[in-house]
Amino acid sequence: MALCAALGFHLSAEAKLKTESIQANQEWLLNPGGDPTNPAHYSPAPPGTKDDCEGMSEVCVVEAPANASSQPNFGAISGLQQALERGEPHDNITLAPYNPSL
Repeated sequence: MALCAALGFHLSAEAKLKTESIQANQEWLLNPGGDPTNPAHYSPAPPGTKDDCEGMSEVCVVEAPANASSQPNFGAISGLQQALERGEPHDNITLAPYNPSL
């Protein structure tokens, strides 16, 4: 009985760790000419990519967790989808053209 309880705890803890790792924010770079409201138009970016965004004219990088399709999950961050749709500022949006030579 104790073995079953320990095994159940281990599996529960493992599932929790997987869920938490999925929910960690990562940087997503908007593809050239992409629609900033469409998660399929982003590519995973290495940490610090937003530092290569220069200016304030367009969406460059969005920080959000990945969804099950390995795309940004805008709905996991309060107000992010709405800000993208309305072109409004948000703490998880970096505006500017991407310039990796900075």
